[in-house]
Amino acid sequence: FFTIPAGRMMGDVDGDGKLTDADKQLIASASVGGGNLDTVQRVVADLDKDGRITASDTLYLMQIMAGD
Repeated sequence: FFTIPAGRMMGDVDGDGKLTDADKQLIASASVGGGNLDTVQRVVADLDKDGRITASDTLYLMQIMAGD
């Protein structure tokens, strides 16, 4: 179990305080085995909370960014 730091939102992988295409690209890359995410980045990238970074996390972020 790992708690994200105060002020850090789910999906904000790059830590800039916003949900952007950069976050989407980091999650998508991690879902196919690319990218080296640290512990905090992995936690905030796992939007469906299944313990893995997968394509569904990218989809969830896209839906959040679209306001769905």
